[in-house]
Amino acid sequence: MGFLEIAAAFKFISNSDLVWSWGFFTYQSVLASWTIILALTGLYILGKIQLPHDSPLQRISVPRLLLSGTFLIFTLLLAVGLTGQKIPGIIEAYLPPRLTTENTGVAMGGRLESLSWHSELDAALAEARVVGRPVFLDVTGLTCTNCRWMEANIFTQPQVAERFEQFVLLRLYTDGGENYREKQQYVVERFGTAALPFYAVLAPDGRELARLPNMTRR
Repeated sequence: MGFLEIAAAFKFISNSDLVWSWGFFTYQSVLASWTIILALTGLYILGKIQLPHDSPLQRISVPRLLLSGTFLIFTLLLAVGLTGQKIPGIIEAYLPPRLTTENTGVAMGGRLESLSWHSELDAALAEARVVGRPVFLDVTGLTCTNCRWMEANIFTQPQVAERFEQFVLLRLYTDGGENYREKQQYVVERFGTAALPFYAVLAPDGRELARLPNMTRR
């Protein structure tokens, strides 16, 4: 449990890192930390690592072997993520967002990664008027687990990523980042909610065409 508490601490400290923009507890650093911690946990359960108060294991029971194997399997899943490959969405949801270098969105691989996300409403509406497309608004948060789940499990579906190409994409972070308080105030005043995630489709003139005020599993 001590190992798991350390892993949880990295998650909660990373939330503070995101809000205060320290730039230390990033997606890669937290993922690497979790990988190491889970590996150590698996080895500890097998008795390969011992603390001063531990007694030497005389034998490895089947439950202990299965529990250790579970931790080591998760270690391999996370290690794959360090190479840039997709990891299970439920794990991805608890990691910090993979911010792009321009801090305009989350890079998730494949077609979706190549799409450009605006981070300011005026810029998105200006492009929408030029290209004649509606705006897909993603109201999200740096520390929002449900937002990460949507990005990892719904946004990456081929039919969704293909549909995104028909929109001007706008992502507003309302709990951190540049002028986030103004963005939060806009969302509250315009849509009457501060809940995350929140999605809406806007016409080029700013009119609301549709909204989805929560996450979805479909």
